[in-house]
Amino acid sequence: MEDFKAVANYDERNVRPYSLPNPLLSNDGKKIANVQDWIGIRRPEILKLFEQNVYGVSPSRPANMTFSVVTDEMVFAKKARRRKIKVLVKTSQGSKAFHFELVTPNPKTPSPVILGLNFKDDLSNWPLEKILERGFGVAGIPYVEIQPDQPDSLSKGVAALYPELQQREDNFSAISAWAWGLSRAMDYLETDPQVDRKRVALIGHSRLAKAALWAAARDQRFFLVLANDSGEGGAALARRNFGETTRAINTRFPHWFAKTFRRFNDHEAQLPVDQHLLLALVAPRPVYVTSASEDLWGDPQGEFLGLKKAEPVYRLFGLQGLSIDRMPVSNSPVWASVAYHVRRGRHDLADYDWEQFLKFMKTRK
Repeated sequence: MEDFKAVANYDERNVRPYSLPNPLLSNDGKKIANVQDWIGIRRPEILKLFEQNVYGVSPSRPANMTFSVVTDEMVFAKKARRRKIKVLVKTSQGSKAFHFELVTPNPKTPSPVILGLNFKDDLSNWPLEKILERGFGVAGIPYVEIQPDQPDSLSKGVAALYPELQQREDNFSAISAWAWGLSRAMDYLETDPQVDRKRVALIGHSRLAKAALWAAARDQRFFLVLANDSGEGGAALARRNFGETTRAINTRFPHWFAKTFRRFNDHEAQLPVDQHLLLALVAPRPVYVTSASEDLWGDPQGEFLGLKKAEPVYRLFGLQGLSIDRMPVSNSPVWASVAYHVRRGRHDLADYDWEQFLKFMKTRK
């Protein structure tokens, strides 16, 4: 396989001029001048364009889905409750189960919860005690339980329950499956009396941040989204061709996106969308995009610009968007109706990121 990282562009001077699709111009050329037209015309158009050209279609909420509590215990000197929840989905093609851990503080009132896909089987890589001390619950799903992460995996996992969606060019991709799983976890969380269902936030790192953004775009029940180092196919603008490219990601991870996305390998300018439109789909809800200074493969500047170029939609709702025009220096968070920071260091979900996320969430009501 070609060494894409070795031949990638890491020099800002080599970014060629590009133009982006206008978030406030409909497919038929109508100017979107108010919230009503955004909700009724432009938002559905953009969502469909992403389904058709990038992430693929997704099934609706299953008619046959059940939840059960597998384990239930008090932890941290009985200051918190930890449960493992089983989600079982059945279709005519069979059944598939996945689990998630839910840890909530033990107050008398429901708690806001941070929900995310996790690379591990448990929550050991997240600062659980710190999150709980700040008054938040946390829910983590081992992402491969929803959908395995291999090129030949679309005949397995939840995708196997919907084979008719794999016969399409805009097929049910791995990222769409992971995002769909987040919505199924939300189906449970909104029934749990210890969860403030109006304040369930999404978090994701790397490929799982791509899924978190897509889930937030599709499912407006989520309160806000925290997208860490999401890169190509996440917050970073594809047209910049900086770091990871469309060809690189489709070659290395062909299962992540719909088959239609491969048509734009080396032809990003022909995409009817770019990632600023994905972030715009989250509006008016808060979105916090983060980068790492050493993660040039993920294109920090492109991630910042993706958020910046979503501003017109936030302004349509009377919100400020970002309050700056240039990317801030490292470790200097910028918070407004949306938020951004670039952390010193490598591609990682670090303690610094968590600290900023928790502080930001405390300011959102």
